[in-house]
Formats: sequence, C-alpha cells, structure tokens
Amino acid sequence: MAARHKSCFGGSGGEPRQHLEPHRQIADYRDAISYAESLDVVDADRIGVWGISYSGGHSLIVGALDPRVKVVVSVVPVVDGLETMRRAHGTMGFRRLTKAVLDSGRELWATGEYDYMKHSSTTPSEELCTWPFPGSAPLFQMLKETEAPFYENRNTVASTEMLMEYFVEPHLRQLVDTPVLMVLADSDDFTWSDLEVEAFNRVPTPVKKLHVMTGNDHHQLYQEPQRTALAAHVCRDWFAEHL
Repeated sequence: MAARHKSCFGGSGGEPRQHLEPHRQIADYRDAISYAESLDVVDADRIGVWGISYSGGHSLIVGALDPRVKVVVSVVPVVDGLETMRRAHGTMGFRRLTKAVLDSGRELWATGEYDYMKHSSTTPSEELCTWPFPGSAPLFQMLKETEAPFYENRNTVASTEMLMEYFVEPHLRQLVDTPVLMVLADSDDFTWSDLEVEAFNRVPTPVKKLHVMTGNDHHQLYQEPQRTALAAHVCRDWFAEHL
C-alpha cells in the first residue's frame, strides 16, 4: 500500500515536523479503509470508524464522505474548531492567537518557513499555545511517558489555523442511514459538550445514540483507566450491535 501522506509526527517521516492537517488525516482514514477491504480477513461490508477528540470529528466526516463506512463512533469530538478556540482562549487571548496566525501566514508566504507555537502550557497566560488549559501539558507529558515517547510539545502555527477552520456540520447531513454513536463527557469544557450535543442533533440518521459519561471531563477519559475502559465498552457494544 502506498501511503498518500506522511504524518510528520513521532517515528513517521514527513516535513514540516509537528504539522497537523486534518483533511490529510481524513484522507488517511479512507486509505486505511481501502487497505482493510483488500485483506481476505476483513469483511468489506462490516467496516466502522472510531475517533476521539480531534479524530472524533474526523470519524464523523469520514462516515459522511465514504459509503464503505457502515458504523461511526465519535468520542468527545472537536466539532467546531473556531468556536472551540474562541472559548478556550477568551477575548484577549483569541486576539493574540489570531494575530499570531496572521503574522505566521505572512512569514510562511515570504520565506517558506513554518513558525511554531507550543501545543499546551502550564502557564498559558504567559505564553501563547494552541490549547491553553493548565491540565493539558501534564496529560500529554503522561502520554509521552507511557504511550507516545516521541511527542513534542509544539505544533506549526499553520496547524492551529487549520484547527480554527475545522467544522463538521456541513458533513453531518450526509449521515442519513449510518448508525452513529457519540460518547460525551458531561463536564467537557475542552471540546465542549454543548457543541457536541448540537452536532449530534444535526445527524439525520434515526439509528443514533448519545452516551453521556457523567462525572467526567475530557482529560479523564485519557488519564483514568477505569473511565477509558467504560467508554471503550460502550463503543465496542455499538460496533457489535451494528456491524
């Protein structure tokens, strides 16, 4: 299988490093489906997609775009990047962010070089970052120590700009007859549970389910194994029922 894109993260190749293009990732989902359906051990009529956080939004878009997807599972998804960043940064922080994105775009045009900013920070009021939540930096440090040793706490500013352009709503209307499960955390103020509920309500398929994990925030689904396992069981059961 020829990979359409290199990820620019971890042990994978690709330049610029730490550069996240969501629509490339969506294309990679579809390439993975093409590969899977070519395998004798895979039933091509029983392919589902799953994603969490940013890729939770991707799974909704992939399910809408690709008729080979028979089931969609989306966990605490990013559904509206602009509104998410607006809320996360607040008025003055969002002004700083949009100025940084504009300045970086001019620099990229003039020099061909990508600027970088921190992915998260323990002191977000003092330094600009994409995700200005004090709890994010310790979470990703934990993931670096346990699962993602090549994680770097930075991303291209262009990645943040593409996050601000990210919006799943235009695709949701295409989920007409695909079973959709959305798993939310009731105290999620990272990808914002109210935005996720609005997105869920726009999915037209009658075969859909909203599962709200009470007493949880966005980060706990990564940090606490019991909560992770509970969410995983809900997802597993949906796949088992509909594939």
